[in-house]
Amino acid sequence: MANNRLPNPNRYITDNDADGSSFFSTRIPASVESPVSLSSNNDLERYQTALQTQVPLVTPAGGANVWYNDIPPDAESSLMHRTVSLDIVVLLIGQVQLPLSNNETRTIKPGDMVIQRSTLHKWRNPSKTQWARMVAIVSECQPYVTENGEALGAYFPGA
Repeated sequence: MANNRLPNPNRYITDNDADGSSFFSTRIPASVESPVSLSSNNDLERYQTALQTQVPLVTPAGGANVWYNDIPPDAESSLMHRTVSLDIVVLLIGQVQLPLSNNETRTIKPGDMVIQRSTLHKWRNPSKTQWARMVAIVSECQPYVTENGEALGAYFPGA
């Protein structure tokens, strides 16, 4: 068998500190608690319906959506934003910078994985010529609650 010459991917996990500021964590989160039921093809029926309508970014009342996001060269998402979701993101093509609210930034490369835990963030393609493509599995979660009891909900400035 040929040697695998692919580089080991990185995994970047975002988290919230006690005050709700986002940061890059070294902890590995546990899996999602509630298993998805595949019986009776309910998931396939919901998917078929979703193809006919505008699907929300985060599926309410559980479940998950699979998205891909293409980012043009030298472009970025809007200002810092937050979804109330657990997102597993893999970069397929290009490079993307992931700035967080505490001013930390990571450069994500093809094959790298981001576990986005309902944190304030944005995405930026630093290339002047190449598009970037990410694939994400987005699953609703409970709002993050800071030590002072503030629940951090969805945040989309200007929306």
